Amino acid sequence: MSRSRRLWAGCLADVAVLRAEQEVFGPVASDPTVSRLIDALAAAGPSALTAIRTARAQVRTRVWELAGANAPAADGSVIVDIDGVLVLAHSEKQDATATWKKTFGHHPLVAFVDHGQDGSGEPVAALLRPGNAGSNTANDHIDTTQLALAQLPKHLRRGRQTLIRTDSAGGTPRFPRLALQARPVAVVFRRNDDHRGHPPSRLEDPEVGVDAGL
Repeated sequence: MSRSRRLWAGCLADVAVLRAEQEVFGPVASDPTVSRLIDALAAAGPSALTAIRTARAQVRTRVWELAGANAPAADGSVIVDIDGVLVLAHSEKQDATATWKKTFGHHPLVAFVDHGQDGSGEPVAALLRPGNAGSNTANDHIDTTQLALAQLPKHLRRGRQTLIRTDSAGGTPRFPRLALQARPVAVVFRRNDDHRGHPPSRLEDPEVGVDAGL
């Protein structure tokens, strides 16, 4: 299923794309097997979600090790961007509501690891939210931060070598303080490249972790 999603599959039946090229992708599960797997994951609930997140984190750690100098944390530091995004819905779906832009859909918070100017963002976490969720809800930013940090290699989950970067929606007093209490990392409310190549030690307020010039 993961492979089919990378090929822009829109539904479970699209695993047939992989099945048609078994010389490339190897054996592919049948549609009934895929359906039973989805039922099993849904029945397992939070425990299945925890297992999937753990597996993703382990795979990411290994991939970054293999990437060597091309890994996003090759210089010993990493930047995680957190931002909200509006996902439009064209029918009555679960949690779809009116949004602040007068559209209809969902308003998840997503976190991406910055791969620098020569790369793109690597998705590490997403907090599903209804369309009317607030842009600057501190608890949601904290939850997304925790999900994102749990996806990083263990040595990057604490310490000022990890920079959490948001736009002004994260600029609430509670977010940096509570985030730092849970996992001491640096937090900055700015979206530019000034911090690329400059580790979070540049931040001027070690207690709060917010750039004093913002």
